[in-house]
Amino acid sequence: MTGMLPVHGRLTQFESALERDHLLLLDFSPLVVRVLEQPLTLTYLDRDTRPRRYTPDLLIEYVDRPSELCEVKYRVDIRESWSALKPKFRAARRFARENEIRFRIVTEVEIRTPFLSNVMFLRQYRDCPPDLFTREHLLSTLALLGETTPERLLGAAYWLEYDRLNGMTSVWQLLAEHKVVADMSQPLTMTSSIRNLTREERLWQRPHLFHLP
Repeated sequence: MTGMLPVHGRLTQFESALERDHLLLLDFSPLVVRVLEQPLTLTYLDRDTRPRRYTPDLLIEYVDRPSELCEVKYRVDIRESWSALKPKFRAARRFARENEIRFRIVTEVEIRTPFLSNVMFLRQYRDCPPDLFTREHLLSTLALLGETTPERLLGAAYWLEYDRLNGMTSVWQLLAEHKVVADMSQPLTMTSSIRNLTREERLWQRPHLFHLP
């Protein structure tokens, strides 16, 4: 499977369904600045001393940590091709160490988790037209309640069932935009714990931190 996916404002190419899923996670993260596909090609010597070439899948730039070279592969492919992959990965680790970045191998074990399911669910709400009045009302109510659940938040914010149902879209949208926090490692439901951002977390919401020209 190949295609293109917008990741932090830039169309990024993927070459497998697993790589696409990883890009979805990277696009959701507010700590990722930019993702570049096939960013560089390394030359290394194989066992027979012939020069070989290796192109890692991604280069990921972060707000709060060193950049990361990343290889995305299914575990079965790593096991079956380990003898050929090992010198490639060794060359990538050496390059990363020399340039003060990281090299990481990511598989379906790290990618296909409840977090990914939550990201795919919330992604559909990111481009919905925002109801600014409803959003502000929900954020104000959440500030008064403290840590709560979507179900309790909507119940406290509205008397009428119609208004609660209408406000549900704004709840998911606020989560999708990182205006409200939840434990994304667990499946999101109406009884999931949610809360407002802390002051430290709000500092990371400055737009210039996340989008380079």
